[in-house]
Amino acid sequence: MPKNLSTLYEEAGRALHKAQLVEYNLVSLMILFSKIEISKPIEADPNYWSKKTLGQILKESIKSNPIPEDTKLFLETLYEARNHLAHKLFMDIDMTNEAGIDRAIREVRYMQEVFDRGHTLIEEIIKNVAKSEFSIDTDEIKREATKKVLG
Repeated sequence: MPKNLSTLYEEAGRALHKAQLVEYNLVSLMILFSKIEISKPIEADPNYWSKKTLGQILKESIKSNPIPEDTKLFLETLYEARNHLAHKLFMDIDMTNEAGIDRAIREVRYMQEVFDRGHTLIEEIIKNVAKSEFSIDTDEIKREATKKVLG
């Protein structure tokens, strides 16, 4: 087994964790928008959010009117990075080749940066909308999002 393979697995796990944090933040954002009646997702099913994939949540967020166009474009980039990580990365590299593994590690680290920027961006939107305009407790929104995602 190539020596950098364990590093690749570690970095990929870290990237997936960061993608999950973005997912929870997006659900928090959609719940916030729902509470201030900017956007109303169809939540007739109590497991509505727990059945959603990151891609579905991102698409719903991208369609949401109050999100600025440049943010929507960034969310598309985030969606593409997550899909590459989850569906293509390991199929696109030669797992027996050190150079291929090193390239994949660089790609995964870049994805982590994208997910970090996405997490920070969504945090800022939540904070600015909830606190400055509506005095909504963001911690409560996040607890509600966690509960809804976990089902």
